[in-house]
Amino acid sequence: MKHKRKPTVRGRRHHRPKPGSPPGTLTPHHSGDTKVNVIAYNADRSESWTDVALGQLKLKADGFDVVWVSVVGLADISLIEVLGRQFGIHQLTLEDIVNVHQLAKFEPFNDYDYFVTRMASFVDAADSRSIETVQLSILRKGNFVFTFQQTERDCLGPLRRRIHEKSGLICDRGTDHLVYALIDSVIDHYFPLVDRLSDEVADFDEALLTEDSVISVRGIHQLRRELLKLSRIVRPHREMIGRLLREPSSFKDQTRVFLSDCFDHTLQLSESIDLNREVCSDLRSYHLELISNRTNEVMKTLTIVSTIFIPLSFIAGLYGMNFEQMPELKWKYGYPMAIASMVAVVLSLLFWFRKRGWFKTS
Repeated sequence: MKHKRKPTVRGRRHHRPKPGSPPGTLTPHHSGDTKVNVIAYNADRSESWTDVALGQLKLKADGFDVVWVSVVGLADISLIEVLGRQFGIHQLTLEDIVNVHQLAKFEPFNDYDYFVTRMASFVDAADSRSIETVQLSILRKGNFVFTFQQTERDCLGPLRRRIHEKSGLICDRGTDHLVYALIDSVIDHYFPLVDRLSDEVADFDEALLTEDSVISVRGIHQLRRELLKLSRIVRPHREMIGRLLREPSSFKDQTRVFLSDCFDHTLQLSESIDLNREVCSDLRSYHLELISNRTNEVMKTLTIVSTIFIPLSFIAGLYGMNFEQMPELKWKYGYPMAIASMVAVVLSLLFWFRKRGWFKTS
């Protein structure tokens, strides 16, 4: 089994303010359009609007229990600043929304809660693969839930369908349940990634048991790096949800039960990732040990051959000297005796090697 995947080093771009900038500075890092899409619903009905003007947002949302405002694209800094002033969002929160290098976290403010999650996915190329993450900022204030993301590509499609189809409990619950559903959707989409990496770890494990298999230590190392990256992403989510469960918050008890289930999912992900990382380390060590053993086998074979031919070369060299007074030089049975001596030496050495256990394979 041969793994041809080649790891590549991609340029890492971190969207951060310039060093020395005042706290809360919104620096434009992004390009493209910024759209405001809204899904408003209650137990009886749901409506969705696209490209909503911020001035009409509160008016259109009147009469709905939950209003999900999805801001797609972060290039329009002025729109985000207007949204912050209109809803009383702290400048530091706006800075975290625009600078998309944040790890998962929960920050409670006086009149709103701010969450950061990261959506992960594989990006496959012709001869490489990488794990890319997209920051999803969630802000809950009153009957509004805001989400901010760079691109339209996300893992929230099933959640939108559940709202429109009134499937499950989401339409009967409040904004806290929507926040839970958003976080849970992000967490659940890590399982296919971890399962795919687990399958690759199992493939490497099976390949090492095949004598004629050819595997790449570089491939194992790249797989371990991907697991390490996932671990760095998942662990803050676990800490964030654990904090929500430990500390007093505005989440209702009926929602905290679901958060506890989401916390269990993060534990499962962390345990699976850590286990596969340990297996990768063991596979790398085992592979290097196999290479070392094969090298030792080759050296042992060469040593046996050399040991056998050294006395044979001595006998051939001894009787290849051209001295007239050599006793066996004109002996009638000299040649057969020389050959017989060589055969006897070879058999004696082979018997001795076998007695010493040199022919046993490790």
